[in-house]
Amino acid sequence: MIAQRVHGTNVSAANSPCYTLRYYANPGGATPFMAVKQIAHKPDLTGEQAKAAFKAHFEPKYTVEDFKGPFRDFVVIKNPFIGVAIKLQHDMQDRDSKFVYSGVAPSLWARVLVMGGLIGFIFWKGLTNEVEAFIESAPEFK
Repeated sequence: MIAQRVHGTNVSAANSPCYTLRYYANPGGATPFMAVKQIAHKPDLTGEQAKAAFKAHFEPKYTVEDFKGPFRDFVVIKNPFIGVAIKLQHDMQDRDSKFVYSGVAPSLWARVLVMGGLIGFIFWKGLTNEVEAFIESAPEFK
């Protein structure tokens, strides 16, 4: 697995640079692309509140629904092949809050056809970039 740290231009409330960690797993891995975007430490921010912020921004162009499965809170869906699953995480010891997100095929039959890997990465990259841009610019997360 290769990790790449990409510095952003935003600065969080603690004056530390906003950054994205991108992890590229092997093509046979379950998640071909996962990103972690650190935001200002907001321990009172819940997954439901984050989902509401995403819903206000992305709907009606895309739909925002609860994620059916473990490890993520909700998913932004463009179509049955293209979606981004998102989880809000808080680390009280390090005093940071972050979003963990990755591209997914929201539909089971689309997941079988795409089968992860490079094809999925190509499909999901555009929407993943939109989600990343929203996290960086949303006032709710600063």
